[in-house]
Amino acid sequence: MVNQSKPEVAIFGGSFDPPHRGHQEIVLKAVEHLDIDRLIIVPAYLNPFKSTSLASAQK
Repeated sequence: MVNQSKPEVAIFGGSFDPPHRGHQEIVLKAVEHLDIDRLIIVPAYLNPFKSTSLASAQK
């Protein structure tokens, strides 16, 4: 029987409203410094501290 390890996955969530270089830098540093196989970015539609969003839910 072959021992296969599970992939290491990290999740980065946020409203990213608007997305900016700071978000990109966090992603780049996470991939560079964390021992992960995959980084999943999960955008939320609406920041809980805002009443509107720059992008529609479809975007």
